[in-house]
Amino acid sequence: NDYIFSKTSRSLLRTAHKIKMASVKATALALLVAGANADVYMHNPPGNNDRNRERNDNRNNGNRLFDSQNNGNGGYPWRGNPKLNDMADPITYLSGSELEIKWTDQHGCGDNPSTHCTVVLQYACENTMPGLRDGYPTGGTQDQPDGGGYNPSYREGTFQNSNQNQDGTNTIPDSLTDAGCVAKEEGDFTKVGIFEDDNHGICDPCPLNYNGGLDLTDEEEELAEACEFGMNEDYFWYNVDCEGRQRNKGLYIADRDLNGNSAKHTRQNPNGNRRGFECPEERDYYPYWHPTQWIDMAVLVSDESWCPYYVDQSQNTNARYYCYIQGASSGNEAPIDEQSCSAAQGTWTKIDSFAEMFPEMDITEPDCMMASFTEQNHLGFTRDVADYSSYTWTIPQATADMECIVRIRYNISTGDYGSMDGFTLDSETGVMTDEVFSSMYNCPEETNDGDNNNADDADVAAQTVPGAVSTSSGCYGNLEAGEFPRYNRPYVEMFENDDTSDLAIALNTDQSGRTFQDRSFVFNIGPRPDGVSDDAKIYNLNVMGKRGNIVQAYPAIEYAFVPFTLEPDQYDYLHIQFHGSDFNNEKNPNNGEGWKFSDRSNMVEIVNENVQFPIHETNAEFFATNDWVEEMALLGQQAILESYGLDDGEGPYTCYKASDDEFDDSDEYQNDPKACNKLNSAPNTFQPGEMMGLMQVTANAGTYSFVSTRNNNFSNRSQKMSISVGAGMALSAGQVAGAVVGTVVGVAAAVVIAVVVLALFGIVKASWLPKQKFGQGAAGGKGVKASQQYDVSQSNNGTTRV
Repeated sequence: NDYIFSKTSRSLLRTAHKIKMASVKATALALLVAGANADVYMHNPPGNNDRNRERNDNRNNGNRLFDSQNNGNGGYPWRGNPKLNDMADPITYLSGSELEIKWTDQHGCGDNPSTHCTVVLQYACENTMPGLRDGYPTGGTQDQPDGGGYNPSYREGTFQNSNQNQDGTNTIPDSLTDAGCVAKEEGDFTKVGIFEDDNHGICDPCPLNYNGGLDLTDEEEELAEACEFGMNEDYFWYNVDCEGRQRNKGLYIADRDLNGNSAKHTRQNPNGNRRGFECPEERDYYPYWHPTQWIDMAVLVSDESWCPYYVDQSQNTNARYYCYIQGASSGNEAPIDEQSCSAAQGTWTKIDSFAEMFPEMDITEPDCMMASFTEQNHLGFTRDVADYSSYTWTIPQATADMECIVRIRYNISTGDYGSMDGFTLDSETGVMTDEVFSSMYNCPEETNDGDNNNADDADVAAQTVPGAVSTSSGCYGNLEAGEFPRYNRPYVEMFENDDTSDLAIALNTDQSGRTFQDRSFVFNIGPRPDGVSDDAKIYNLNVMGKRGNIVQAYPAIEYAFVPFTLEPDQYDYLHIQFHGSDFNNEKNPNNGEGWKFSDRSNMVEIVNENVQFPIHETNAEFFATNDWVEEMALLGQQAILESYGLDDGEGPYTCYKASDDEFDDSDEYQNDPKACNKLNSAPNTFQPGEMMGLMQVTANAGTYSFVSTRNNNFSNRSQKMSISVGAGMALSAGQVAGAVVGTVVGVAAAVVIAVVVLALFGIVKASWLPKQKFGQGAAGGKGVKASQQYDVSQSNNGTTRV
């Protein structure tokens, strides 16, 4: 990503902060970084990498929702009830709870000296991105592949839109009605998402299906089927705020010839290709000068001196401005600065900061801190700890359930250029300590061939010979002078002897300054249940991973609980939710237990993490206090089977046992829905108990170990975790108030006693004490001097690792 800005971009951002716009020149922006083929994959919540319901090792369509730049083998399939139509089957994270976001990045981050990096974590919900969806079937149900031969059969939803396939992976059409959108009448300035103008309409077709599609007009029926297409950003964002807005022509674009003037054309996307309704310029640059729907969560960096700038410019706490022109569209692009907007007879329009717009969410400036040290060419644990890169997100406040998604973007850059100049602000003046690497460093277009392929022929290569070309731009470089070329895939001369071979440098200028990203499927954030105080600690306990052995799952990971370990105190809360998919590529029992397309997890107590067998229910402790031992082991499958009615023998469906005559441990048995010991009838979204998975920790203090019997396969894969419970105290609201009063009184009494003692020894003066003389102690020691100070300050320089 081009995560750096020169004068125009910074001016635009500062304008939002100062609420006025000066005349600016297009001299802006971007970072030049050495090209590299790096990927980023989110594992919790599971990143989709543009997948939906395809049962393939490779995704069907890398343009479905967004431009990930990742390998097509990455990502997790859609999770939830496969039979459900018209909507998500999400898990819910409660306000104020802690969620561990986990990911792997391929080309290093943190203190790794071989790269600069920036990881930006953001989220968007219905209030900023209305109509967001994964893409859901609307046509009833059908048997899953190979699922109809069982009794009961495995079922799944059916896609019926003629423009969609049965995996739900086609890209949403760039058409108003086909995208499920309704435009506003001119002059209708009601608020939709973050915008209050008549250019931004409504794109939320799924609710039209909720009553079975009854009593819909022909137009509504056509709109309703658009629910089958995944959508994050919507039609109006792409057509008005991207195609209908001028690109920032001050950006550094190297030797690239961008084939258009709108914000969909960038150095990384010169041809303006569409991926969902994402805007390429917004994707490639951070922080962005135009209003966006993405709320900042955290920025993780390889140099903490960049943090003041990132935090200061966040849209969380700073307004943004844009040029409103009625009917802005491709060919009628709105300018991006106030002066040009006025000249175009537009209206320079303010969008409030997220903190002002949604005060009930308690949005603050983003966290900014050092990223964990990760290795080059590696998708695994960090060097800091035996865990993946992680960030603990405190779920924002919500007054009602809201559907949301998370986005992670990952940028790498090198020190071959001034790629990160301009990020550091002077601590006293707030002024940049360096100029940025801006559009003044763009290369002549003649380094491109006629087909825009950025030629690397002999004539261009010869220009890298020291002294062969003299150009003020420095585009061709001169190694002898310490200047590096800035055109596509250069050849360089590093030896004085003309007969010595030159060297080829694999640097693509459309990949220098490269952004990678991943996004989650839809989940909910919601308010805490009645009776759970705002101060109560809530830890989310989930599962991550994908069906298959370690090679088959890669670059995803095998099954694991998340977090790996937990350390709650008694009377804290765990929010246990297990989410599984039926849309994995077929992996029979040798590479994944149970129904060959599915993932499921249970959680049973074991003696320690080197034991594979569960503790008998009479000796299990942790879930016994909640009466959850059986539910956590078998996930309520018998009740689910009985809900299907009568089987062919006119009796209720029942779970098989290994002692039954039907048992033979064949693939047929392993895939049977009645094999409850393999969790084949377990719900895709498992939330135990009466509070949708929320439980208060009432077990005795100590360490407890757990295993998933379905996925733990010794010497092949392990799914285990531990929970260490600390001693805690349960207090009612009245007890809490009493404890506070008691603490205040106790502290006050202690302070009085301490002052009296100190005064008696002359350490402090107290005119109300009797005057006394004190000599030296018997051993000749002296008292503490009155001038002696104890350093009780506590430094917090924001260097916490994640």
